[in-house]
Amino acid sequence: MINLIRRLVLASVVTTLMSVGLLAQVSIQSSNYTTLKGAFDAINAGTFTGAIEVKINGNTIETATAQLKASGVGAASYTSVVVYPTDTCIIRGAVTNALVEMLDADNVTFDGRINRLGSYQALSLENTTTSATVFRLSTVSGSNGPRYNTIKYTNIAAAAQASTCYAIVSCASTSLTTAGTVGCTGLIVSNNNIRRAYYGVRIYGTAAAKVDSVSVLNNSFGNNGTVNDGCYYATYMYYTSNIVMQDNEFIINNGTSACYPMYNNYGTDSKIINNSASVVTTSTLYGIYDINSSGTIATGNKIKDCSSATFYCIYGSSSNGATYSNNIVSNNYATSTMYIGYLTSGGTANLSNNKFTDNTSASTSYGIYLSSHQNATINNNEIVNLNGTGTTYGLYLSSSSNAIIKNNNFQNINK
Repeated sequence: MINLIRRLVLASVVTTLMSVGLLAQVSIQSSNYTTLKGAFDAINAGTFTGAIEVKINGNTIETATAQLKASGVGAASYTSVVVYPTDTCIIRGAVTNALVEMLDADNVTFDGRINRLGSYQALSLENTTTSATVFRLSTVSGSNGPRYNTIKYTNIAAAAQASTCYAIVSCASTSLTTAGTVGCTGLIVSNNNIRRAYYGVRIYGTAAAKVDSVSVLNNSFGNNGTVNDGCYYATYMYYTSNIVMQDNEFIINNGTSACYPMYNNYGTDSKIINNSASVVTTSTLYGIYDINSSGTIATGNKIKDCSSATFYCIYGSSSNGATYSNNIVSNNYATSTMYIGYLTSGGTANLSNNKFTDNTSASTSYGIYLSSHQNATINNNEIVNLNGTGTTYGLYLSSSSNAIIKNNNFQNINK
């Protein structure tokens, strides 16, 4: 009888420990939750207030969006929320729309380092359904948008390279894709590994209210060229102001669709600095794509060892006051036409002090191409070892006017 009682007591203890363990994946103070959504729901309900730490202690399976609402909405009341792991963990789910959503939430940080120390990305977030994103920063009508949020040192993967898959997206609450978000200010995306998404970081503002002061820094896109793990639009900036894309690495093998590592459309005072890109696609590749913008500075970028059908290394269209300088474009190959520096459709631009070396096309090659462009300044560039099996041009002007072209070095322009 005594042994039977001992066995029953032991079984009860084990059961209790197992149930506690099942509730310990996510914790806030002494409270445990099985999912991140459960923890966020508690914050939304006002269970925790002030500066809140959300600890990820084990893997979670999310079955619905972990949505964090703004402080002041309902019972939510906090000054900041920090999410971080205490061990190597995965937050995963097949969740419609978004795995994690910051709905007008401010001062939220996802820090993927264990106990927020070191530089190892220990936290992974994966949404395994299509027509969805991993992180969504959104706003409801009349609100001021999600502000001063940070996503850093995390591994972020969507379901596929399908056009409905995103890693990080800003948008209105009613749309995942087309409606821009208002007031998404001060977002920092840094030191993440971002892969397996059509859009890596898609920041989508509006003409009336541009997204302001977004920084995308020191991220790695494309899982070192692993097939099907790349992003067709690694960074996609649309109606933004004062964005910074700096020190990112794009090593992408994308297959058959057009690829844009650095996409900037309707940007004001954008800075694209010291990024490196090595991309393989059988379609068109745009290394730096800068259109309809003003005041863009693209400097110190390296576009090397790329392969595509048609290749536009630096593409500027209808952009005013743009400066493309001190970039290195080398050892790239196009199976069709190659354009090294391509400026078109009006605007003003300064293309200076760039080095374009050892680039080859299996068809026509252009070193610097001005098409219907006015007031360009083309100074001190090196175009060396430009090769093509078709006609090869070091410098090509078409319907352009008032260009200043001086002190450029053209060597070994070969057909």
